[in-house]
Amino acid sequence: MVNGVKFKKKLSAEDYAGLFLYLNQLENLSKIDLNQLTKVNKNKFVKIKDQDQWFFIGDENELDATKISSKNNKYNLFIGTSLNDRIVIKNKYSSQSKELLVELILPIEKYIYWKSVYHFHLLAKQERLEGVQEVEVPIIDGTIDTSYLIAFHEDLDSQRKPFFELYCKNQLPLAYLAFSEGGLVNAIGRIQSEGKGFINFSTGTNEEYIYQKKIAEEIIENKSPFYLDGTSALFLPEMGLLKKYFEYLPNLKVPQSIINLLIDITEKFRPIPGQGGYMTYIQGKLRINEPDKDKNLELNNKFLESIELLESRDKNITAISLVNKSENLSEQKIPGELCDACILAQMENIPVLTDDFLYLKMNEIDTKKKCPDYFSSLALSRVLYEQNKISFYEYMEFFGYLSSYRFRFMFINSEDLLKSVLGDKKVKSITPKNIHHFNLQLILSESYGVPFRIAFNVIPKYLKSLILSQKTAMLYVQTYT
Repeated sequence: MVNGVKFKKKLSAEDYAGLFLYLNQLENLSKIDLNQLTKVNKNKFVKIKDQDQWFFIGDENELDATKISSKNNKYNLFIGTSLNDRIVIKNKYSSQSKELLVELILPIEKYIYWKSVYHFHLLAKQERLEGVQEVEVPIIDGTIDTSYLIAFHEDLDSQRKPFFELYCKNQLPLAYLAFSEGGLVNAIGRIQSEGKGFINFSTGTNEEYIYQKKIAEEIIENKSPFYLDGTSALFLPEMGLLKKYFEYLPNLKVPQSIINLLIDITEKFRPIPGQGGYMTYIQGKLRINEPDKDKNLELNNKFLESIELLESRDKNITAISLVNKSENLSEQKIPGELCDACILAQMENIPVLTDDFLYLKMNEIDTKKKCPDYFSSLALSRVLYEQNKISFYEYMEFFGYLSSYRFRFMFINSEDLLKSVLGDKKVKSITPKNIHHFNLQLILSESYGVPFRIAFNVIPKYLKSLILSQKTAMLYVQTYT
């Protein structure tokens, strides 16, 4: 970065401000001490108190500072001076002299950092930085006043809330909510934090679930090619399942945008020394969340591992440009990681692994191109379990993970509930707490779209099977119910 600044030499205020976010990340790694140098020596930058102008004392690259080279008669006035020293510059043609007070002495790296911070805040105050808004957080009577900050978030929320409400009331693609919320992770976070809306990965009919499983079975049996889209690319690595499934999917293909998505997600979980908490705005309230460093490190490693796996089959990574996309909204405005897999699958006439099938349907309506065959990460996991490639516990744990993100409609039957408690081995072992993985309070609720009569029938069937399966289960039934 320093070499790039040296090459350009003269940076505008906007150029310096543009470096702020990158340099701020570096500052988090190692706290930058702006007063580290105490004496002026050659090739250093010197700031004078109450002046915006900087001097460069030396013969090398002065960037945008005023250069005082070794041939300048003022050079020796600066060399050797310390912080807060006064430098008197006399003019033999005038009775007046200038007195300068040394405020800062910096090497080039820290000079660039200082300038980036200064211009970022200056331009933000002047409202000259697109996407940046200065918000005052005053301290009143020793207490932080967050009223301006809350007002700022309320304004932001008011812009996005109407579409979120529309999403909650209708079956719309998750990709469209991601466009509205500024990204896939933001959209999923909104659904989860608000406790409203769902990620619709299936129609909810038994016929469609069987269809998804059939596509997954064909993929595994024939080692057929298919594309991975951004939704499944997010959910599978977080549970460490992409690594486990990878050997069964030798012709898994990905758009380059998926690799870029995973890199961005990896950055979110990258451990940063000295990292503090982060602030969120949920349902009209500000919340400060402390980062779970161990959890973040674990997730960072999982996503890095997933990137390495996908890149190990570099011939299966495909790039697509806007030129190859239609002019319709569903392809021009939707983020690449949520539309590229569909477009490429249409071109190659192969299926898509996605947890947002509604985008495929919307794309078909919008572009008049045929909707590709598809299957979800849950359907894939179910097939792998039924083929004894993963355990029932792994399937059940993934089921619980997806339900925590408000996936709909999740397939469940009394046999699965029975296995969650008694296991699927010949030797039975009662583990009542495992039933919580199925999140029955959500997936059997009317708000989920399950009529009461259907939900009411599931539990009696499960209890009957449980009682018939093992006499000792009677104790469990009495205590648990």
